[in-house]
Amino acid sequence: MFWLAVSAAAGDVSITRSDTEEKSRGEGFWRSRTAVSIGAANINYEGLHRKDSSELIQEKYCDRRFGLLWPKEKGWNWSSESFLKVAVNSNGKNFDGTGRYILRECQTLAEGKRAMAEFIWPLADASSAEEKDAPGLRLRVLHDSAWKEWLFVRISVNGGDALLKELQLGCYPSCSSGPPERERWILFPGGHKNMGSGKVTLPSETAGLAYHNKYQQTRDGCFLVYQPNEVEEVKVAGTYGVGTAIVMKPGIRTTVLALGYFLDTPWEDAGRMFLSETLSQVSAQIDRIDWSPVLPLTEFDSLIARTGRLLESPAPWPEAVIPVTPPVTAARSAAAKSFADVKTAYEQARTTKSLDGMLAAVRDAAALREKNAEDALKLIE
Repeated sequence: MFWLAVSAAAGDVSITRSDTEEKSRGEGFWRSRTAVSIGAANINYEGLHRKDSSELIQEKYCDRRFGLLWPKEKGWNWSSESFLKVAVNSNGKNFDGTGRYILRECQTLAEGKRAMAEFIWPLADASSAEEKDAPGLRLRVLHDSAWKEWLFVRISVNGGDALLKELQLGCYPSCSSGPPERERWILFPGGHKNMGSGKVTLPSETAGLAYHNKYQQTRDGCFLVYQPNEVEEVKVAGTYGVGTAIVMKPGIRTTVLALGYFLDTPWEDAGRMFLSETLSQVSAQIDRIDWSPVLPLTEFDSLIARTGRLLESPAPWPEAVIPVTPPVTAARSAAAKSFADVKTAYEQARTTKSLDGMLAAVRDAAALREKNAEDALKLIE
């Protein structure tokens, strides 16, 4: 996994990531966790698996988590345990693309006024998941300082015959628990429904909705905007947690959602603004987002160049430290050859503007630098 963070100036969107893996529930079981903080949002993923397998184990409550704290100072609003599941069809099978295999990779990128995090799951077993064209599910999350109360999420599948089938979102407007008089409601163009009255199917032209409460916890809630031209049906249900199922039209491989919130505002005012202005503005923003990352090429180039200065020359390490011997010369030559391969891969990826390729090459260059230091210490000994 690759973690890139640059110093943030005033008004920039900050992003950090941490990854951990630890033994869990007996011999051979491991729990992997990835936590991303992007602006005012926290995204937390964890999954249980065997050390020698990429398949997730889901036998107990929260063996798999994919939670969103948005905004993080609020805690509940969107589900902190399972805010999104993505049903996909791949190789003739329907399954949750976030819940079948362990998260393969998470990449983060700071771009000043906006930041991105991309979560990547394989849709096939680990042996084929490393292949370039193997089926995969990607969730790219974008936070822009100009849209501070919104997260934009691009969901896509690639490789093979994989298609998006259904998106399942979970939220707890304002809070999970509440007094018995609290009622969950949804608001959308042309409709206002009490979730206590049963499941609601939204009109086909609907592009978004607001989730709020009546009678208690009425000043906080959340918003969802989607692309109706790619959607076959949207169903909403639930009086504790509220679940939204977005059924995709046949043949869809990529779609975009926008997840928003309101805080300390009467739901009537927040809902009125959402219907009259915000919904159309966010829909328009979804259509014009440039999802191509603004790459920190200067930093990348510098790291490759520094590695080259260290490794490209087959000359020995300083003779005062390490005498010239055949093993020293051989080690230096091997390091130079390895770097030549990394440099070629980086230059090709840079030419094609491949983020994955550049990140892989930068990661490999850093690993070569570490190995070079380790080899030098061994030769000194």
